[in-house]
Amino acid sequence: MPKKRRNPWCLLPLSLALIAGDIPATATEKTVTFRSWSPIVETTNQMIAAFNQKNPDIKIEAKIFNYPDYLVDLQTRAAGNSLPDIIGLEPGALTQQYKQFLLPLQDLAAKVWGSNWKEKFYPIAIEQARLGNAKEDENFYGLPVLTQTINLWYTVPVFQELNLQPPKTYDELLKIAHTVQSKGAAALLVGAADGWVRRDIYMQLIHNIAPGLIYKAEAGELKFTDPPFVSAMHWWKRLFDDGIIQPGALGLSAYPGSMELIEAGRAAMFPMGAWWMQQYRRDCPDFCRCVSRMSPERGSQMTAWAASMLCSEFPNPPKTRKQHLGLSPTGLMEQARRH
Repeated sequence: MPKKRRNPWCLLPLSLALIAGDIPATATEKTVTFRSWSPIVETTNQMIAAFNQKNPDIKIEAKIFNYPDYLVDLQTRAAGNSLPDIIGLEPGALTQQYKQFLLPLQDLAAKVWGSNWKEKFYPIAIEQARLGNAKEDENFYGLPVLTQTINLWYTVPVFQELNLQPPKTYDELLKIAHTVQSKGAAALLVGAADGWVRRDIYMQLIHNIAPGLIYKAEAGELKFTDPPFVSAMHWWKRLFDDGIIQPGALGLSAYPGSMELIEAGRAAMFPMGAWWMQQYRRDCPDFCRCVSRMSPERGSQMTAWAASMLCSEFPNPPKTRKQHLGLSPTGLMEQARRH
């Protein structure tokens, strides 16, 4: 197997087929290297432990970065032809950037899981796994390991201390912002120095205004200057103009900057993905809850589609929670709207 070809996002069992040709036949322990920004360290360690129970002769060397640091490491290793065996990538532009290093996975998936292997993933995750591929390119250069929504979370102790309820309209959000700011906390804490945060919030807005339309713009079928995209940007700007997003947001990183402030109780609300449940299962499972996804075009309403989603694990998870977690990071679209 060529040394430069690698396997992104892949669940660990698939790595075995990819690296077998590089391991000496006499080796008693095989080593697989994995680098990414997600899942978080605790979750990654649990995945490795579960894998090693069935594969004790395979050692997984994993390193999890903050996202900006990971991109630098990825670029550096790609330039030096020293990428690890498994890398984490987002579907779309990032995967296409590194496609020359990647091994198509569909044949290996069929070998491991059978011809119906796609059924093991949420449909929207499989649909988006090939984002950016040329029309004639049917390859899967990555398989989903995390399919998530981007949510608006609120911090329970802050809301309880100020006797607040999660907002259902934009006007209610404004009132909460004024109350919270008077107490020295951020109403909506955003680490907007990182591009992925800015893109994720914009994706929330445009998917509520015109679900799925942004993918046509990405494919060149529409212009980003078309009215729905401009409207979403106006709402994005209004969050700053109305003082809902804290001053200095563009100079604050998401990780570790905003994370440390959130954990210190300095944020009433914050935008994070479903991965935040991994983070707060560690120490304080009832610290934050998911409020809603923003829907500004519908009379400034905020549709509370996941108001009951707690950070902790439910003993008996409701169906809606599982369905929402089945969406991709960029996929707040039709499936979420049905529930």
